[in-house]
Amino acid sequence: MEQPSVEVERDGWASWSLIGETNQERRSAAVGTGFPSETDRLVPVTTLYSNLTAEDLTLGDVDALVSYLTLRLTKAKKGVPYDGEAYRALRTVEYLLTSQAEDTRTVFAAAPVTKDLLEARLRQWNKVTRLAYAWQQDDDYSHRWGPVRHRDAAEAAEEAARKLSRL
Repeated sequence: MEQPSVEVERDGWASWSLIGETNQERRSAAVGTGFPSETDRLVPVTTLYSNLTAEDLTLGDVDALVSYLTLRLTKAKKGVPYDGEAYRALRTVEYLLTSQAEDTRTVFAAAPVTKDLLEARLRQWNKVTRLAYAWQQDDDYSHRWGPVRHRDAAEAAEEAARKLSRL
C-alpha cells in the first residue's frame, strides 16, 4: 500500500490528497473516517508547506482542467442565439481558453525540467486556473485545479522557513 500524502491546507488543517477528488467526494469522505482506503490512488505531494507545486502538476492535470472548462463553455452556448452578444462573449472566452491551453500544454510537455521551466509552468497553470475560478464550488470541480504558489518543494520550504523565522 502506498503511504498517504498529507497536505497542509491554507487554514492549517491537514488533509489527504486523492487523485481526481472532487468537492463532492471530499465532502462525502469528511462524513466517514477521513482516512483514504487502500484502493484510493494518492497524489504524490512533494511538500508539507503548501498545497500543490508546479512540480506536482502533470500534463494530465492540464488536460483535465481544459476539458472541464470546455464542457462548461459548450453547455453555456447551448440555446444561445448565434448572432447575439452572449454567444460572441462565450466564443471569446473559448478562444482565450484554447490559446491558454496550447501555451500551457507546451510548457508541460517540454523537457528537461529546469527551474525556469517550472516557473513557466507555474505562470501558465495559474493563467488557466483563473478561467475556472467561477466553478470552484461545483461538486465536480477538483481541488487540484487551484493556483500554485511555488515551483517545487524546496521553494515552498524556503518560504516556510522565512515565515517561521519572522515569528
